[in-house]
Amino acid sequence: MNFLAELKNLPPFLSWDFLMVIVIFAIFVVLGFLWKKRRMLSIILALYLAKLFLTLFPLPEALNKINVSNVRGELLLFWLIFLFLSFAFIGGRITLRAAPKKERKSKKPKYEALKGMLYGFFGAGLFMCFSMVLMAPDFINNLSLLAQYLFTGTIAQIGWAIAPLIVLMLFR
Repeated sequence: MNFLAELKNLPPFLSWDFLMVIVIFAIFVVLGFLWKKRRMLSIILALYLAKLFLTLFPLPEALNKINVSNVRGELLLFWLIFLFLSFAFIGGRITLRAAPKKERKSKKPKYEALKGMLYGFFGAGLFMCFSMVLMAPDFINNLSLLAQYLFTGTIAQIGWAIAPLIVLMLFR
């Protein structure tokens, strides 16, 4: 009986926050299927660059003071930089091409949509990991055990930071 009482006091294994994670993963995978590989590469690159910007440059004091229902100013800036870079990459303002269009080979890679879905999956993991780490500590402590384990732990952060790069190298 005491064991059951202790189980009630633990945070739930699955909860609304993990369902939101599943929805974000589904959105990224569907976008990967629709947009194919190139645009998902742009999104993954925008995620890495947004996180790099936050790591390299100190935030203004006014931005550090923002804390609206567990969303800190650092997270808002991350999302703004990510959206700006994503639209710049996808809109063609910044290109990922190494050679002009005329010089590139015209062979079409196989399974472009499946690769896009795979890149979308790892892009979603990267987005969730970066976003959850930038949330307020109270919010992170109230996450379900599964969400905490998969996105906020040190090993999870290292895994989500490296896994997209490994997948990009393996499935070019």
